This record gives sequence, structure tokens and C-alpha cells, in this order.
Amino acid sequence: MSETKSRLSHFIDYFIDVTSFDGALRNALEALNKKIEQPEKVSYYLRSHPGGYLREIYKRRISIAESYIKIAHALESNAYEERLDALETLIQLSFHAKNIAMPLNTARVQIALMKEAIKRKGNRRRQLEILSDFTIASFGQGPVIRKMLRELNLVEVPEDGKALKDLDLGWDNHVHDSMSEGRKTPCQVLLDAFVKGISSVTLVYYDITEPQIIKESLVAGKILGIEVRIGIEFSVGKSKQRRHYKYLPGMFATPEQFFKFFKDNSNLLDVFIDGLKKNAESRKVVIDTIMKHFNDTHIVRLNQGYEDLAHLCMKPVTLSDLKKHVSSGQYSRIHLGELIYTKLLETSYKRVLYLRTQYQVAKNKKKIGLISQWELDQLTAQYETVRRYYEDMSPERLNEKFLEDRAQVDYDSAFLEEDNIFPQLIACGGEIKFIHPLQIGMKNAVSNIIKNHKYLTRVETFNNTDSSRRNPNELILFNRFIEIINNKSINELHRFLNEWKIQ
Repeated sequence: MSETKSRLSHFIDYFIDVTSFDGALRNALEALNKKIEQPEKVSYYLRSHPGGYLREIYKRRISIAESYIKIAHALESNAYEERLDALETLIQLSFHAKNIAMPLNTARVQIALMKEAIKRKGNRRRQLEILSDFTIASFGQGPVIRKMLRELNLVEVPEDGKALKDLDLGWDNHVHDSMSEGRKTPCQVLLDAFVKGISSVTLVYYDITEPQIIKESLVAGKILGIEVRIGIEFSVGKSKQRRHYKYLPGMFATPEQFFKFFKDNSNLLDVFIDGLKKNAESRKVVIDTIMKHFNDTHIVRLNQGYEDLAHLCMKPVTLSDLKKHVSSGQYSRIHLGELIYTKLLETSYKRVLYLRTQYQVAKNKKKIGLISQWELDQLTAQYETVRRYYEDMSPERLNEKFLEDRAQVDYDSAFLEEDNIFPQLIACGGEIKFIHPLQIGMKNAVSNIIKNHKYLTRVETFNNTDSSRRNPNELILFNRFIEIINNKSINELHRFLNEWKIQ
């Protein structure tokens, strides 16, 4: 009966698809899904004018999809040239007709739609609807594009022929890509910013040992018309007392200018670069230690009750697993947390299936009197507990449970005091920004700013990741302090410090 229903449901879906969407659209979807399933076989096209042979020979929507798939799947750091070529092709194709009413907004809508179509692999109906919207959007009609912007939760940007960087719209001054704590390549991160209508992005790294990544960041920004600034994150202080900062060496139009800056100032910056390398090695030791602790303690607890069922036991997390998960760049706590989530999610799913089968068998046994109600209730409770655990699981919750306790393990920074490194950085030009200030506590953060005020030019008062873990009252109070030192008198500053008993 259920098989008949399934066939009927499949036929009805097929009938609706055939009568709702034309053959060309269905063929386009079939081609798109083949590209998604086999990203390694995505064709590589030489760039040409988008109105030229590329547009005629290959359907624009498939070419845009291929470009995005190349950007999303070529993750290795040495594949940056492929990603940049794909990004330039993508932008050329998206701006295929300058005579349409809203070229910039149309390009953003079409890229957003294609990303969504790729993400919806497996939901054929939704993919067909998205490809249909893509075709409609191609005409760039104002009312249609504005409607789609609203549906996609995107702002409308001015259409006055300017690049995003010249429109002074939104900004994000602290973004990580796959070379630090992120999962996306610089091209992906900046393409997301383009779709959102962001004018300026600061990409933050822990070191600059892989020049190709800096090149990818700056060149991708140029292709997309986004202002890109490079920030270098570092810490100062002993284990469990480290203060975190970001060095902003200036604005650079080209990668060559960026690296020339460091070469010209090598007498002042060599100590800084060496310290960054030492800190990178220390971070690896920390992650390795956390991973071992997780394997030795948490996995043992997670596998309790399943010791005799090897296929339902979570396997230890290995360094090779982590390196494979990251693909390029430096692995971090965030990457380790994502890997643990992936492995535990897979294991929990197997347990849910196993216990559901056991539960169904137990119900039948209870009907014929082979087991008691108590035994059935015990198995039911176990099944429901495991199912709820699986349904409620998230990377954030697992991070908090297994990885957030920094008292567990930390390292001494290569820079033990601000005076050891701040004067050299400022002497070269650029800025120093105090980030995650409340990580060391409200009073310590205020004291640190006052102590180093002659070096600090910026303070991070809000960060999506860090601020979510802070006391809201402390956030409000800290922002009040920043407002006082920026805009009020010295007397008001003294009153604030006396009120909070800060020396």
C-alpha cells in the first residue's frame, strides 16, 4: 500500500512539474544537478565578453552555476587562480546586459538565486521555481527585481553606475575565511558580501605565510567592486590572560603593494612576523591537546552503552580527519567543533535508526506477551532520548560542551607585553584594534585601554561570535565607556572610573 502511495505521489509531482515548467527549464535543472553531483568535472571556460561566444554556446544560468561550483569546491589554497577566474566569469555573466534598468541589483539577485538552487539539491520542485525566477530576473525589470530583493531579504543598492565600495553602504570589519577560522574561501566570503550589498570588508588572518591567499582576497575585492582591507590578528600575554588585537597595516590596491609594505619595513616587522609563526605553532599544540582530551574522555562517555555495537560507536577524531576537513589554512577550535559535530551527527543518526527498529520489534513482542510493559517503556525512553539528542544537536552547543573551556589548555603568546610590539607596529603606519575586549573582564578591558591608549586607534565593541557569550549589562557599560572617552570630558571619565573603582 505504501509503495503504491509513493508511486502515485511521484507521478503527481512529475505531472505538476511537466505542466508547470517547460522542457528547457527541466533540461537546465538536469544539467545543473549533474554539475553539483560531479564538481570535479565542471568545465573550465576561458573568459570572454559575456555577450560573445560564451553566452551563445553555453546557457548563462548553467555557466553561472558552474562558476559558483568552481568557487565553492576548489578549496585548496593553491587553487586560488581557478577561483579568481571563475569569479570573474561569474561577474561578467551576471552583468550580461548593461541596458537593463537595474544591472547591479539584477546581478546580486541572480547570483543569490543560483546559490539557492545549488543549495536546494534534492528538492526538484524548489529548484525549478528558482530557475524560473532566474529567467524572469534576467530581464532586469525594476518592479520584478525589487520584489525578488524583498523575498531574498536583500537591500536595494543605488543604481548610479558606481561600484559597491563607492556607495558607502554596509561593512564588516572582522571576517574570517578558510585560512583562519572560517570554512569559505576569500572568493566565497566576498561574493556573499557582494550579494548582501556590503561596501567594505576586513579579512582577518593569523599570519601571512601564504601570499596567494592575500592575493585572492585583494583581487576578488577588485573584481566585485568591494573595498578589502587585510587585518592580522594576534594576542599578547601569558596563558589564560591573553589580550587580543588586530593590526591593520593600511589600505592596499594590489597584493604587490601589500607585500612591499612588509618588505620595506622588515627591520621593524620581522619580530612581529616571527611571533605570529610561533603563535601559530602554539595553537596547533593546543588543538592537538584538546583533540586528545576529547578522545580520551568525552568519546568514552558518548559511547557508553554501545561498547558491544561497534557500528554505533563514535570513532576517535584524528589529525588527518581535521586536516581533510579544513582543506587549507590553519585548523582552529571552530574547525575541530565542526568536525566533531559532523561525526557525532552521523553516529547519532545510526543510533536513532537502530533504536527505532528495536522499538518497533519491542512493540510487537509486547502485543504477544514476550516482554513486559516496563521493558517496553525503558526502550521507548531510550529511543526518545537519543532522537531528541539528534534533533537538538548543533555545532554551537557541542562547542560549548566540549571545547569552550579555555582553562583546560592555552598557551603563552610570543608577545608577553604590549610594549614589546606596539611601538614597532605604529612606527610602520597603520592601526591597532583591541578585539574581544570583554574576554578579559570589564575592569581589565577598561584598564587595558587606558594603559595603551597612545597605541590603540579602534576598539571592537560588538562581535557576533564573542558578544553572544557576554553579559548584556557589561556590553552596555563598556559601550558607555567608549562613548565617554570618544566624546565626553576628562571629568566624566574620572567619574566613570571612580564609580566602578577602576585605577
